[in-house]
Amino acid sequence: MSYRRCTEQHRLTRKHFCMFLEFLTERGYTVSAIDDYSLLYKIERGSFSRFVSDIDFNSAAAAKLLKDKLLTYLVLQDLEICVPTGTYFLLGNHQYSDSPEQIMGFLKTAQYPLILKPNDSSLGKGLTVFRNYNQQRAERAIAKVKQYSEILIIQEYISGQEYRVVAVEGEIIFALKKYKRPQPPKETSWLDRQFFRDIVQKSMKHTGSTVCGFDFIVDRYSTKVLEVNSNPFMFRIVEYLSETTVNRYFLKLEQLLRMNYG
Repeated sequence: MSYRRCTEQHRLTRKHFCMFLEFLTERGYTVSAIDDYSLLYKIERGSFSRFVSDIDFNSAAAAKLLKDKLLTYLVLQDLEICVPTGTYFLLGNHQYSDSPEQIMGFLKTAQYPLILKPNDSSLGKGLTVFRNYNQQRAERAIAKVKQYSEILIIQEYISGQEYRVVAVEGEIIFALKKYKRPQPPKETSWLDRQFFRDIVQKSMKHTGSTVCGFDFIVDRYSTKVLEVNSNPFMFRIVEYLSETTVNRYFLKLEQLLRMNYG
């Protein structure tokens, strides 16, 4: 038996991680895969040597918190940071589960439009938008949520201008202004990014996080945080960023990688 073997089901496709490794290679580091499926890498340059399996530089506690949407919303609300109005229901078959009748009863009397989504997912997986109540669609949406989580989150659907903001150690590295397709996102100016600075710094300080991606929505009345991600993906948005911005982001990650070394 060899620890260098790994079953096919454990193969991970982490394009953002590979982008960082390519950046380090260009910076003169030697990057070596330790196992057959490239789950673990050894990074070396001069006297520096470190093993890495991901580029989530948050602590385990911070990462666990931010990957749980419900807990993140509770923290932000306690900090008086605006989030979408909503509630949650417990799915599954245990003593604390909410019944289908309870969920449908809520949906029948709720104000629309609404979003139904799982507590534990990313990239919009398991999310459904409802303009009005429809029991069959609701049942299908709940079944879809169950594929990812045992917690169903129901939120108000908000119209407004969306932004993707990525920060390292409280410093906003970039913000992308999103548009409806087919118009691509556009990188904002430094001045525009400062609009989100206080929310970003406050939330990162109190969650103990180091690297975060924020999804904001802004209308004429408020600025709300839709989500906070512990390990923001770059490969989906890198084509909309300047080379200077991408290099600046990865330089920050390189500094974190080398922090406290030796």
